[in-house]
Amino acid sequence: MRNQIQFSPHTRVRRLFGVLMCGLILGLAAPGGAAANATFNIELVGAGTVVSSPSGIDCTDTGGSTTGACSSAEFAPFSTVELTAIAGPSSQFEGWIATEEYGDCYFGAANPCSFAPGFAGQATFTAHFTSTGPQQPLEVKLTGAGGGGEVASSPSGIECGTKCEAEFSEGSTVVLTAQENEHSTFVGWIGCSNVNAEDKCEVTMSAAKTVEAKFNAIPQQILEVRKTGSGEVTSSPSGIECGATCTNHFNEHSTVTLTAIPAPAIPGARYTFGGWTGCSNVTTEDKCEVTMSEAKSVEAEFDVIPQQALKVQETGTGSGEVTSAPPGIRCSGGTCQAEFDEDATVTLAATPSSESVFAGWSGGGCTGTAPCEVTLAAATTVTAAFEPVPSPTASTGEATEITQTTTRLFGMVDGRGFDTHYLFDYGETASFGRQAPSNSGVGEDTGVVSANTPETIEVSGLTPNTTYHYEIVAYNIPCRFFCPRSGPNTVEGGERTFTTLPLVPAVTTDVPVTVGSGVAVVGGEVVAQGAQASYLVEYGATEVLGSNTPRVSAGSRAAGVYVTATLEGLQSNTTYYYRVTATNSGGEELGKIERFTTNTSGEAISTLSPGFSLTQTSTPLGNPTTLSFPNLTSLGPSLPAKTTATTKTKPFTRAQKLAKALKSCKKDRSKAKRQACEKQAKQKYATKSKPKSKK
Repeated sequence: MRNQIQFSPHTRVRRLFGVLMCGLILGLAAPGGAAANATFNIELVGAGTVVSSPSGIDCTDTGGSTTGACSSAEFAPFSTVELTAIAGPSSQFEGWIATEEYGDCYFGAANPCSFAPGFAGQATFTAHFTSTGPQQPLEVKLTGAGGGGEVASSPSGIECGTKCEAEFSEGSTVVLTAQENEHSTFVGWIGCSNVNAEDKCEVTMSAAKTVEAKFNAIPQQILEVRKTGSGEVTSSPSGIECGATCTNHFNEHSTVTLTAIPAPAIPGARYTFGGWTGCSNVTTEDKCEVTMSEAKSVEAEFDVIPQQALKVQETGTGSGEVTSAPPGIRCSGGTCQAEFDEDATVTLAATPSSESVFAGWSGGGCTGTAPCEVTLAAATTVTAAFEPVPSPTASTGEATEITQTTTRLFGMVDGRGFDTHYLFDYGETASFGRQAPSNSGVGEDTGVVSANTPETIEVSGLTPNTTYHYEIVAYNIPCRFFCPRSGPNTVEGGERTFTTLPLVPAVTTDVPVTVGSGVAVVGGEVVAQGAQASYLVEYGATEVLGSNTPRVSAGSRAAGVYVTATLEGLQSNTTYYYRVTATNSGGEELGKIERFTTNTSGEAISTLSPGFSLTQTSTPLGNPTTLSFPNLTSLGPSLPAKTTATTKTKPFTRAQKLAKALKSCKKDRSKAKRQACEKQAKQKYATKSKPKSKK
């Protein structure tokens, strides 16, 4: 049994590197600077011999019976050396063990083994043989009527064709396998101990044995192939390569399949396969099947088809691609050319790039922009013109539906027959800064637009009482991730402005300033919210009110202003209700209803102390504002001691008072208060109350 010797890959690399370095040093140190040869020794274990190629190792002089050192030799660096182990009688080779890592001679049973010597150095190879006991020879003979084949044995030893004799252990069983060649058939065995179900010969080596394997030749028939035109014919099974070989022998009654291959195209012509003559059958793949019942002759015809050149030239300042059917032309700029069958019809199709338009064909009988069909009676040139997509037109319209925080922008777009997008730029300055729709500048796809088309979009999130700049921007090129605000296919519709509505005024109704028997001065605070505002005072003997003072300007300041109004024609000793109402372009705001009672008689009495102050408490755009007055006498006109008829307000009819009262009730934001107000007004003005009779 052989010793099991192994080294790790890392150790092997180190050892090999060491051998190479030592050899390099020794080689450089050799006389004359020439590399020294490496020395190799052979040792034998068991009965056998070893020889080398190239020659140098030869252990045959031992007679196959020596164990120990038998030979040594030197070999040039990096040459290939092959060692062959030959077992002695009743012996078999087991394997190699070497002192250094040299190829498959280092460790294993390869026979022969090979290695490449390095620089100067030495190594010892040990060939191990083991005894096999008594041996018996086995000879195989190949017989039959002109046939041929091979026989191989298991265990190995017989490879007949080349080696037909070998020795095997006495008493062992050797199995022989027959393999016929392509022109023979295996007939049978003679001399086997047993023929198994797989038609293999089993030989029991009780003594020297001889076995015959009989192969008979298969009758052959000749197949000849003739060609017309340019092309090649091949066969399966192999034998015909026509081209070069157009005749061969094939087994009688076998089926030979022939394949035709047209010659490659040349300028002005291409080749096709025209057909077969003499086949037993032609398959759907146009292959010829020949049954070799006798000698056969087959003809393969190849046709030549004239070709004409089709040239495509792209012109214009745009870009695009031209393709052909059948394939051949695929042109993306400049000039392209391909050959097609003479008189064939080729269809050309033009596809413009995203920023171009196909302008039309010229040449080859083609016009317009539809696919071009060219009949190639001769070489033909076709021109395809591509031009840039024309820019759209756009105009910015007037903003509508303006509120404090929203508006609707309007514009007109003409895509000139192309798929067109649009968006609105807007902002508080002419630099804009915002876009609608706010989808990363992609805009709205309006489809294919060929005439002026109105486009609108609602904008929200605006600041009240603010002037905004805006314009529509249109473009008719594909735009997915970022759309330029300007460019060759982008137009601006012109800048316009709009101003959002202000907030409605803030109103506070204050206590009366002065009260007399027929007249009173009331006041309050108005915050105009930065827009021109006006105010009036509604008053009446009930909360329905019903009368009002003339409307007066409250200015346009963002801060609050104190306002007053004189109420005349009042009845003495009567309770009156009143409130301040203010209006600007943003809407109307109603103050809280307050009340006072007129005096029975006498001078007007101030209800406020000199130097009083009013505090604004309902201003939505700022902190409360304190308004101070050192003297109230200047807030209204001097009150007359006695009200005359000339200063009285002309009384309303009951129907007028009811209508005015109901209108005033509608201004109350509370539904409950509004309903109570309407009920009270109807009770007061709908029917005249009759005085109760005294009992």
